[in-house]
Amino acid sequence: MDFGAHYLLERKAVQAASEQDGNPFFCQHLSTLNKTQKVVASEDICNRQGAVVLKKGEDFTERRAQIIVQHKLIKPIEQCIQLSETFDAAQLHQHLKKFARTVPGLQSVAGAEPFDQNLRKMCKYYGQFPLIKQNLTVLANRLPDIYRNALFTAIAGLAIALQMQRSEREQQIIFMAALTHDCGFLYIPHELATQKTDFSADQWHSLLAHPIIAKRFLDSVPHLPKEVGQAVLDHHERTDGTGYPHQRFGDELTIASQIIGITDDIVDGFRQYAAFGEHTHRMILVALKLNDHLHFEQVFKATAVLFGRTPKPTTPVPALNSARQLLDRHQSLVSYFESIRTLARKLIAQTKHPLNRSIASMLGRLAISIVRAGIMQDEHVDWLTELAGKNTHEETEQLTETAVMYDQVDVQLNHLKNLLHRVIEDIPEEQQTIKEDAQATFSQFPVSKTPALAMTP
Repeated sequence: MDFGAHYLLERKAVQAASEQDGNPFFCQHLSTLNKTQKVVASEDICNRQGAVVLKKGEDFTERRAQIIVQHKLIKPIEQCIQLSETFDAAQLHQHLKKFARTVPGLQSVAGAEPFDQNLRKMCKYYGQFPLIKQNLTVLANRLPDIYRNALFTAIAGLAIALQMQRSEREQQIIFMAALTHDCGFLYIPHELATQKTDFSADQWHSLLAHPIIAKRFLDSVPHLPKEVGQAVLDHHERTDGTGYPHQRFGDELTIASQIIGITDDIVDGFRQYAAFGEHTHRMILVALKLNDHLHFEQVFKATAVLFGRTPKPTTPVPALNSARQLLDRHQSLVSYFESIRTLARKLIAQTKHPLNRSIASMLGRLAISIVRAGIMQDEHVDWLTELAGKNTHEETEQLTETAVMYDQVDVQLNHLKNLLHRVIEDIPEEQQTIKEDAQATFSQFPVSKTPALAMTP
């Protein structure tokens, strides 16, 4: 059976994109926003038969939104509406500066006058694009957490671009891509914007489509460089082909996409390791170092330099999971790795799925991470066993870094699990026995969760 270009993902993505002219989720956001500020038709909104669905100047109410989503429109809905207020360049700059003050590491970068001059330039450039201003305003009002992530990514992305001495045009592309990299969440089910684990198959496919949908929107913005949409499309891709939505490898990726990618990882790290307080930066850097082979070398090095400029901690690292807890977790990770590796190798040998190359890369990536984390080494187990016997908080820093590395291995295992699920889902009827055996093994895997480090009382 010829699967073509990841047909299952493409099917979902095409469906999502085709609905975007009258996308029900985006229309719901607009009708809800209309309750607090005017959202009106900027022109007659017509379906593809030429009938007027909403007249110019009419409010975008919930009832009218329900009518619109029943039609295929001549133009995408975002090109036919107008908000009474959108964030201009000055307001965006204020939002960025205010947000930076809440994150010590960002403040140390954004507070410098030379950086602020560049930031003002980028905000002025943003002000040239009414559709982007409108989209970002909807994002801020309807999905505020994702908007804050966009602010974080914009500051960090610009800082990395400046550290790498990229041209002003490249800075503009990176800044705009950072602001809009998750705008596709406006066009998929609302719960996917906040849900972090336990995705169903349909939810996972919708989630994978968000950068594809974002690119479609960005490519429609007049005079916006096409490189912005491409960077957004590829910001979840990784150099070893284990990313999404198209499993591209390093030689197919741009600097801009990988700067957005690493800043997105940093945002996730701040969320996951917030309990570390002023040590959060160090824990994120531990995670990034474990995965440094997933990013362009020059991007990783520039990021590491910026992390080196963050304020030095003035307090000890909080005591987290005990050695006993880590020892138990170690045993679970080893068991999970061995069973998932066995299934992955079988599926690679028994199927011709286009994801097999990415699965093989994912196995290689896991092998590197496991070696770096010391998980398969007897000395590592002996060390944990000795500390567990003491029942003390000795070597807190080393235990904490070990827990962070375990987190990253767990994330990678769960990512591999998602890839395997997609392959199993696509096994054709003539290989039913293979499919049933794979499903039986797969059902024994733990539920995918991104682990959080529990504070020790």
